[in-house]
Amino acid sequence: MRAGREWAAVDGVTAVALAVASQLEVWWPRVVPGVGEVAGNRPVLAVTALGATLPLVGRRRWPLPVLVVVVVALAAQQVLTTPTQGLVLLVAAMIAAYSSSAHEPTGPAVAAAVVILGGAALVGESLGDWSFLVVVLGGAWLVGFVVRGRSTDLSRVREDNRDLSARLAEAAEQLAEAQRRTAVSARAPADLAALTA
Repeated sequence: MRAGREWAAVDGVTAVALAVASQLEVWWPRVVPGVGEVAGNRPVLAVTALGATLPLVGRRRWPLPVLVVVVVALAAQQVLTTPTQGLVLLVAAMIAAYSSSAHEPTGPAVAAAVVILGGAALVGESLGDWSFLVVVLGGAWLVGFVVRGRSTDLSRVREDNRDLSARLAEAAEQLAEAQRRTAVSARAPADLAALTA
C-alpha cells in the first residue's frame, strides 16, 4: 500500500508542476522558453489549462476518464480561444495517453486509442496538426502498452522467483535434516562398540 501512496504523491507533484507551468505560459509567457505572446483569452486559457493538467493526479487510478477530461479541456480551449503555443499541455496529453494504456486493461486501453484519435481531430487545426498529435499521443499510448506488457512479464518472473526461492529453502531444510540423520547414524556403530557383551 505504501508504494501506491508514493506513486500518488509523484502524480500529485507532476500534476501541480504542469499546472503551474501552464499558468506561467498563460500569464507570463516571456518566462517560459518557446512561448510567444498570448493571443487568446487568458482566463479561458487558464481554466482550460488547469482542466488539462490537474486531473493527472488520478492518472493511475482512473486512466481513461483522466484522458477524456484532458482531451475535452484541450478541445474546449481550441473552440473557445486561441491556444498558447507552449509544450506543457502537449506533455500533459502525452502523460494521459500513456497512462490510458499502461494502467488500464486491454478493452479500455483500446477505447483510449479512439479518444486519442477523436481528440486529435478536435484539437488539430489542420491535417498537419492532426497527424502530429496522432503520432505523438499515439506513440505515448503505444509506449504505455509496451510498458504494461513488460511489467506483467516482470510480475510473473517475480512470482516464479518467489516460488523457486520457497522450494530452494524447503530443499535446503530437507538436506540439512538428512545430513543431521546421517551424522547420528554414523555415530551409532561407535556407540555400539562401547557396549559390553
